[in-house]
Amino acid sequence: MIPLCLSGTRIFVHSSIKEKFLEEFIRRTRKLKIGDPMHPETQIGAMINPQHMEKVLGYIKSGQEQGASLVYGGDRVTVAGGDQEFTQGSFLSPAIFDHCTDDMKLVQEEIFGMVASVLSFETEDEVIQRVRQCSSCMHPFFFSV
Repeated sequence: MIPLCLSGTRIFVHSSIKEKFLEEFIRRTRKLKIGDPMHPETQIGAMINPQHMEKVLGYIKSGQEQGASLVYGGDRVTVAGGDQEFTQGSFLSPAIFDHCTDDMKLVQEEIFGMVASVLSFETEDEVIQRVRQCSSCMHPFFFSV
């Protein structure tokens, strides 16, 4: 078996279904349980360390500064864990961005954090061309009708 690193941060969605996709994506993301990774109900644990959390928060800020719309999450959160609270933990809520463009840092670079950039497309040829123009991007996801 070969290890695989997969961080699907660029999500290309056909423009005809983008609004419905975003609505459902946000609805399902809201249900994710952030918490102590030792608890079986936890679906999202902490970032690996505070420095990486700050790096991810920097990408979120950059996305907003470059004109993307943060439509969900992207906040540092405090997590209750049994008889203690993880107030010093590096927990972030997943971030979902809309109105992204191909030239944004948020889209061009691999973040290795829970940040999704939703980009719309019209034709398969267009989206294939756009994906090929990003030399540092890995693992794009496509949703069409």
